[in-house]
Amino acid sequence: MRPASTRTPRPLLARALPTVALAVVTALSAACASRSPARCPPCASAPLSPEPQTADALALSLPLLPAWSLKYVGTPSADTPRLDIDAVIARHGLRRDQAVELQNHFFDLRRAAPTAEPQSQFDAALQRAREDRFEDRRDLKSLREREFIVVFDLDDTLYDQYRASADCHDLVVEPPGGAPRYIKFAPGWDAAIRQIHKLGGAVALFSANLDDNVLQNTGAWRLDNTPLRDHPSVAGVLSNSHLVQQSAAPLIQGDKRRAPIMEASKDLRIFDPTLTRVIIVDDNPIRLFQFRNTRVTKKFHADRYCQGDAQERAAHDQVLPTVVRELEESITYARANKVDFATAYLPYSALGQLTARALIDGGLAPADAIDRIRRQPELVEDSY
Repeated sequence: MRPASTRTPRPLLARALPTVALAVVTALSAACASRSPARCPPCASAPLSPEPQTADALALSLPLLPAWSLKYVGTPSADTPRLDIDAVIARHGLRRDQAVELQNHFFDLRRAAPTAEPQSQFDAALQRAREDRFEDRRDLKSLREREFIVVFDLDDTLYDQYRASADCHDLVVEPPGGAPRYIKFAPGWDAAIRQIHKLGGAVALFSANLDDNVLQNTGAWRLDNTPLRDHPSVAGVLSNSHLVQQSAAPLIQGDKRRAPIMEASKDLRIFDPTLTRVIIVDDNPIRLFQFRNTRVTKKFHADRYCQGDAQERAAHDQVLPTVVRELEESITYARANKVDFATAYLPYSALGQLTARALIDGGLAPADAIDRIRRQPELVEDSY
């Protein structure tokens, strides 16, 4: 479950993969070492195996970063590399959501039996993905047919489980064999989900936290007396094993390479391959990379909400209602002007806000800046 490195992490791979796979890595390293520096970068990612179905667990895995850079080092899945999702799609003809779910199932199987042969586990995960067996019982129909999709981060966005306490919480989760977790919900979380569904949108939850924590929290968390992960207003619940990385290869145009994704991140193409109907609401852009579709919010701090002054509390009270008002205004504009939802919401996105600020500083009124971005979305950069 780790991002890529410029060095071949043989000790880590040796723990995760069989001897035959390690021999392949050794051969690739030798081949790279024998080439000139100018031609060596393509060696950074192992090429697809010339014998399909014989080495997918290795050939379709990205190298791990060094242990010091890994937030969750020491967890059961620490030695499992993330998959090269684009290579998985090309090799097996999967949709992107299926390919990422293959990774999720593969990680589950590795955690359950870390000494088992990885290739058989990969094959089992592939079969589950082909059959659309999503661990979160994802509502594919809703994600495909609803007018727009809003993905919510959990930690510090919809709740706080790190600064909540016995004196400041809405929910207590008692994991098997672990200490109770106190959770405080961000004000307006339930109204936001209800209103998005009423407006014709789908809601999904996507946390970078460990899988078990997310499943336990969303199972104990209830809406209409139903576990949130099972509620009909929630079309999917994704967690750490769904985060992706991306190699800088292949070339895009000429010698240009696409930007690598080093930090395991949330890919919104899981929900909408076109990125025209989806946004994510998140306090932490470090694990994101589609910033034209990202709404960054202030972190929700349970202790400051419970103990802060009235003005600070009021500021927290308005974070999610403000997002909902933006969604309402954007979907109304999209319908009236026959543009896609992401374009209508673009002025409120992370990159759209930078352009709006520049236009306002140049003399435009805020409303005029929003209108111009919608009419000329090319003014907003594709990336940072």
